[in-house]
Amino acid sequence: MLPRPADFRWLEGREDSPWYPTMRLFRQTARGDWDDVVERVKAALREWARQTRSGTARRAEPSTMPVACVPLPSAEATIVKAGHRPGLTAVANTRAGILQYVPDEPVVGDSIAWYGEYLQQQLDLLGSVVRRGATVMEVGAGVGAHALGLCRMLGETARVFLLESRPVLRRILQQNLAVNGVTTATVLPRKLENAPECRLGLAATETIDGLALERLDCLKVGAGTDPLEALNGANDTLWRLRPLLFLAVDDEPTFKRLADWVREFGYRCWRMESPLFDARNFNRRESDIFTQGTVLALLAIPEESEVDVNLDNCNEI
Repeated sequence: MLPRPADFRWLEGREDSPWYPTMRLFRQTARGDWDDVVERVKAALREWARQTRSGTARRAEPSTMPVACVPLPSAEATIVKAGHRPGLTAVANTRAGILQYVPDEPVVGDSIAWYGEYLQQQLDLLGSVVRRGATVMEVGAGVGAHALGLCRMLGETARVFLLESRPVLRRILQQNLAVNGVTTATVLPRKLENAPECRLGLAATETIDGLALERLDCLKVGAGTDPLEALNGANDTLWRLRPLLFLAVDDEPTFKRLADWVREFGYRCWRMESPLFDARNFNRRESDIFTQGTVLALLAIPEESEVDVNLDNCNEI
């Protein structure tokens, strides 16, 4: 509960704090008047108690919708968005470090705001199958929720190439790398497409083969990017460098088409279905704001590579 004016550390015009991600701020609307503050605190506590009771009494069925369509319950959505101004970014203390993010971004923004992480289970898997010092490319890196974690896991001798076609997210990604002192990652200024478009004499788009990489140990395609489009133009790279593939998939039909396509290049394929809620989340939130929603990913390993890690969370197909 904050007086008016408040101490500078609480900033202005917001109900959350970038330094304490689980805290909610209740400010005086008039100097010296605490009655209104206490009433809002009381209402918030009643709502929290109501949600806790209803969450205990009802067990939701797992969501089968694509990740971008998983809805938030309206009451909890209000809490997640508390203090946020539409169209603006926010800052959170996350498992990966201080992260500027876009609260309006469906699912990813909600997960970062509420849990202080996004699909940590996927990152843990990558940390077990990709060796330190590896060369990794992430297509559709977003604001870097996974890229920051990957860079830390892979160590100072790794090389991480990041592609993000959305200009605003690409700028935020660069800022997040800088503020967290990440020096092993390079944000490429182009986007991947099968047919490069030329503008002012420069190629605005690129293919994976066109990058002519000398080494690639892992290729990751993040949420919000069509993996089939990203891999279109990667034939030579897949045969020549044999990278491990970790591909986010929106739905079952796309998953099947992608698995069939990857198998033609001599890969073994695993299905990974990850819950959006993890009880071990960074902020120790106990409520599942995604009502047991899950997301799909395809893990593909070259047939000639020995699989010597635990893949219990995946099913080979």
